[in-house]
Amino acid sequence: MTEPVLPLPDVPLMIEDLLVRARQLADAGAHREAIEEILDHVAALREGRG
Repeated sequence: MTEPVLPLPDVPLMIEDLLVRARQLADAGAHREAIEEILDHVAALREGRG
């Protein structure tokens, strides 16, 4: 049996980058909505909708 193929091979790196950016925004006091938007995008990528 073969392993499933990710839609984009760089998805884990993209997710990691988005999470780092969300943390930086949170630490800088950004609006919660901006951080939630990034986290929603991360969730979409993890589900293959990104």
